[in-house]
Amino acid sequence: MRRLALWGAAFLLVGTACVPPVENDKVLKFDPDLTVMGRIQKTGVMRVGISEGPGPFSSGSGETAEGFTVELAWEVARSLGVDLEILSGTDDEIAAMVSAGDVELAFPLVPITEKALSEHSFSDPYWVGHDKILAFDDSIARAADLAGRTVCQSLEPVTSVPIGELAPGIEEILEVPDPVDCPEVDAIVAPDLRLLGVLDSGTLLDEGLTTAGYGAMVTLENRIFATYVDEQILEAKDEGRWSEWFEAYVSPLTGEDPDPPAMVLEEAAALWPAGG
Repeated sequence: MRRLALWGAAFLLVGTACVPPVENDKVLKFDPDLTVMGRIQKTGVMRVGISEGPGPFSSGSGETAEGFTVELAWEVARSLGVDLEILSGTDDEIAAMVSAGDVELAFPLVPITEKALSEHSFSDPYWVGHDKILAFDDSIARAADLAGRTVCQSLEPVTSVPIGELAPGIEEILEVPDPVDCPEVDAIVAPDLRLLGVLDSGTLLDEGLTTAGYGAMVTLENRIFATYVDEQILEAKDEGRWSEWFEAYVSPLTGEDPDPPAMVLEEAAALWPAGG
C-alpha cells in the first residue's frame, strides 16, 4: 500500500477544494473536476516532457526514451494507474510545454532557484548536483591546477560561477551552450548531470564548485500535483528504487554509490535567492 503521509498533508492545503481519493486496487482515484491527477486518470495517459540529450538522465523520445528521469516519470504514472506519453525537447521547449498545458509534468535539466519558483512549481529535488571539472590530463586534480590550461565551460545562468573567478591564470576559456559542444581541451567545467552525458573519457573530479537542486516541473498553479510527485519520489527513495536507477544509469559512469538527496524544495531555492 502506498504511504499517504505527505499526500494527507497536501489535502490540508486545499481544504474542501479537493475530494479525498479512495483506494481501489492500490491505485488512488481522484476527482477529474478538481485535480490534475484526476484529469490524468480520466484520459488514461500522463504527458511528460524530458530534456533531449545523450543521457544518463534522459535520452530518446516516445517509446525509445530512457534514463533516470524517465524512470521517475513512470513512477508517477504507475501510481496513477495510467500510461505515459513522453515528449522531448530543449529545456526551454519543455518548460514552454508545461506552461502551455501540452504536458502535465516535465524534467528539464535546470536548477531550482527562487526565480524559477516564480514561474513554475517544482517537486523536491530528485538530484542535488554540482558544477564540476572533467579533466583530460592526470595532473589536473583540482580547480587550481587549471592555471595555464585551455578550459571549456558550459554555465547555468544563475547557479554557475565562471571558472576564471575560481581558478585565476587559465590560459584560454571557451564558452559553449552544452558540454557536448566543447572542442578538444584540457578540461571541461559544467554541471555534473550534463557532464555525465559526455563522460566517455577523462576524469570527473570530486571537487564541487557550486551546488544546486533539480526537481520535476509543473505549472505554477499546480503545486498540489508537485506535492503528489514529491510523495512518489520519496517512496522511490525509501523503497530503494531511486538507488536502483542510480546504479543502472549513473554508477556505471562515475563508480559512485547511491546517495538519495535529502534536500527539500525550499532549501534548494534558498541556495540561489537572487534567482538571476
